[in-house]
Amino acid sequence: MGAKVNGKIVPLKYELRSGDTVEIMTSPAAKPSKDWLKFAKTSRAKTKIRQHFKTEEWEKSITLGKDLLEKELRKYDLQQAKLIKSGELAKVASEFSFKDVDDLIAAVGYGKVTANQIIGKILPPERLEQHGEEEEGRLKRLIQKVTRGGSKDALLIKGVDNIVVRYAGCCNPLPGDKVVGFITRGRGVTIHTSDCKNIMDDDPNRKVDVEWDSAKEYIYPVRIRIYSEDKKGMLADISNSITSNEANITNARVETTDEKKAIGTFEVEIRDLNHLKKVIKGLEKIKGVHRVERMRI
Repeated sequence: MGAKVNGKIVPLKYELRSGDTVEIMTSPAAKPSKDWLKFAKTSRAKTKIRQHFKTEEWEKSITLGKDLLEKELRKYDLQQAKLIKSGELAKVASEFSFKDVDDLIAAVGYGKVTANQIIGKILPPERLEQHGEEEEGRLKRLIQKVTRGGSKDALLIKGVDNIVVRYAGCCNPLPGDKVVGFITRGRGVTIHTSDCKNIMDDDPNRKVDVEWDSAKEYIYPVRIRIYSEDKKGMLADISNSITSNEANITNARVETTDEKKAIGTFEVEIRDLNHLKKVIKGLEKIKGVHRVERMRI
């Protein structure tokens, strides 16, 4: 926490002279400062300082990763502690080429792996689709609030009349996406993007051809994730960019990291795929924005 040279308190960057008497003052609560790297002389000292901050960031990433993963697991009635005890998370860690569960959870905290990617390794596709359909119900209610005449009218369904149309929450299709419909027992037709992983093994006999009605215009909720620097004015710049591209923000959540990074999740109202591309392109032009991605789950 400090030092005395010849009985007087001096800053830690004080350079010693031959014959000086040194007393180092310590405290259990004291921690290194990154400023020490500016005046530390030996490579061993610098390595120890960097090692401290690496460990500190690691511990914070594990704490954040546990919170993020637990929050998502609860949506599927899963418990992190039980998955660790059963060895399920260890298997997932191995699949992602991490040496252990702590590495996996830290990767979630760092933003390298998402909680949903982990859940996708644990649960079968049908369970994920069921959850997606539950989420889809919430999105559908929002669609009905902001569209004229109902969302079914935005699609042309070949060979099927007077049937309920549902948009799959696992892929959130937009006009402009290539889509396919599947007759879901008791639920009408569920619309997926043609490359959605949840339809790969579906019964082809339940498949129906669908296409977007280009003559009609509707509004759809889309979630996007923005990775950026954590600095003053960044949120305002992001909001202004979205609204200037004629998209309305209905929900936003921003999380920050110790590395001065920010991860923002925004739900915006989009007309079609081209409109979404325009919004994303505008965001990518903002100084300090590193990556923008459309969220599928």
